[in-house]
Amino acid sequence: MTRTTGLHHPEPRATRQRRAATAIGVGALALLLGACGVIAALIPPISVGDPLGVDGQVVTAALRDGTITTQSTTHLDTTRSLDVPDLEANLHGFSLASFHTNAGLANQMTLSVPTDGSASDHPPRITITRALIEAQLWDDVNGSVTFTHDLTLALPFERTTCTLDACSYEYAGTETLADVLDLEITDRATLEKLVSILVLRETETPNQGTFRVAFEIEAGTDLSGYEATFTLTSRGSVIRIGR
Repeated sequence: MTRTTGLHHPEPRATRQRRAATAIGVGALALLLGACGVIAALIPPISVGDPLGVDGQVVTAALRDGTITTQSTTHLDTTRSLDVPDLEANLHGFSLASFHTNAGLANQMTLSVPTDGSASDHPPRITITRALIEAQLWDDVNGSVTFTHDLTLALPFERTTCTLDACSYEYAGTETLADVLDLEITDRATLEKLVSILVLRETETPNQGTFRVAFEIEAGTDLSGYEATFTLTSRGSVIRIGR
């Protein structure tokens, strides 16, 4: 039997050039994307201070039976207004990954009795079981942005010292209070709007905002009419650069 040897037709030069160009293009794109990732990874988060005006805020409000949204329980609910100057940060050309703001509680709180009560009526222990955080920032040029955070918590406070009309409570849990109310924004459209409000453009555009915090509190007894005082804390906010 005679074996016929197949003929090998060389690939046209133009085809080889197109293959080479494609390979170079794919390689360059991969290198560019990799470099962008490396560059983004090397840029530390940009500190933007405390734009929500959280740190040091003393929250005092009367507890009442009612609702934050749907759950009936004793709760505290208060809103603070704030003014925030524009930030002199240049983020032109960078994509945004997230806005992270640190928020927490001080280790002590105070519970004041109603006018017809006494310190002996204070429960030995109270527990924050839920926190609702709402913030809004706006200016006259860029509009407004609103974000919320609804948290399920288990933060116990135990009674320490009392006066005739109030008792102090000390945090008795293990979770770090300094970051229990942290907010994180990753939605790109919200991030862009937030940065357009916060960052100084050609002229100063005064920023305004509100920060609302609401707590649900369990104590094994009715706390309606009591007045609770908390201090909010913040180590500041950062903008993280994306890829």
